[in-house]
Amino acid sequence: MAALVTTSDFTAPALEYAQQCGIICVNGEELEAWRDGTGPSPWERVGVEA
Repeated sequence: MAALVTTSDFTAPALEYAQQCGIICVNGEELEAWRDGTGPSPWERVGVEA
């Protein structure tokens, strides 16, 4: 499993490619929720469709 984290956002083609390759993408909003304890960690998101 690989994860790619950004404080910004991902383009649709990047998300599609990441899904094909099994890469978990965490955008800025999801990163902030994880930090605040209101969202799941990347490893808890495995198998979750965005």
